Amino acid sequence: MLASFGSQRPMQQAHKTRECLAMVVLLRNWFKYALTYREVVAIVMQRLISMDGKVRTDEYYRAGFMDVMSIEKTGGNFRRGRIGIIKHREKHKGSFEILHVQDTADQEFATQLGNVFTIGKGIKPWLTLPRGKGIKLSIVEEAKKKAGALKGVVA
Repeated sequence: MLASFGSQRPMQQAHKTRECLAMVVLLRNWFKYALTYREVVAIVMQRLISMDGKVRTDEYYRAGFMDVMSIEKTGGNFRRGRIGIIKHREKHKGSFEILHVQDTADQEFATQLGNVFTIGKGIKPWLTLPRGKGIKLSIVEEAKKKAGALKGVVA
């Protein structure tokens, strides 16, 4: 979780401040690759982090909702995930707790408690969501949506 006294403000770039997190927060609090700010700077200056295929050396770089962060040494590619409402919590003694989440496309999925990051209370998010409300459409779905929008304009 973020510290109660605040967190680092991202640099001004393509994403709005309300719709992004600084790379410092992601590496330290989200992925837990660093314990302190100095460790984050050391990781970033080794040119190990790339966002959407480009190496980034700015620890305050803005990571948007659907940006993909890659870490070369670990071979990990991270997308910041899906947004949804927690529907059910399964407690398994001696094992992981499972959360059942329903996204805005009414698709339900299950994930471990450690993979969930709360961004609101109830159905009200504390930050503004991008155009798709946290849902990335497949290429086919996106083409159908554009075709439907064009039919509405032509008619």
